[in-house]
Amino acid sequence: MLFNLRDWFKILFPFFSVFLLDSCQVKPLYYSNSSNAIIKSNSIEISAATNYVEQLVRNHLFFLFFHGKNNKEQTYQYKLIMNVTSNTTDVLLVNSSDKALSGRITLTAVYALQTISDGKIIHKGSLSTTSLVDFSEQAFAKIRAIRNAEERAAKELAESINIDIINVISNLK
Repeated sequence: MLFNLRDWFKILFPFFSVFLLDSCQVKPLYYSNSSNAIIKSNSIEISAATNYVEQLVRNHLFFLFFHGKNNKEQTYQYKLIMNVTSNTTDVLLVNSSDKALSGRITLTAVYALQTISDGKIIHKGSLSTTSLVDFSEQAFAKIRAIRNAEERAAKELAESINIDIINVISNLK
């Protein structure tokens, strides 16, 4: 026999290893080859907020879409219509006093991305985030804890919506 199996392995292994490593790429999860998605995210108008948590999500989305830049002279191509609701749930109840020690704040966003030119809906989505909160005996501290939990959840929800919208826009032609 001209070559045994071990000799073939020694010859072919480096050859196939180079091809295998050459085909591997390290990219972010929601990666787009062009900066088109970032440019198009600057052309998204966000609908007016109707409640406090929706305003929080809207503010975070403005920062994420426009990267902290002024957008007054921008012409919009898309409109993001969203409705954000908040739900506070008691988690840990004390049986003797029937008071909650901790709770869960759940924000749910139902949103749609549409083109401004013809009003066609490109994408519909629904996302929710949850933030945990510890309740205090004092009324003001309890309200402040709920507000802080809503702010944390709103920031996370805005980042999730941003990722979803950028992913949709990057796949548009």
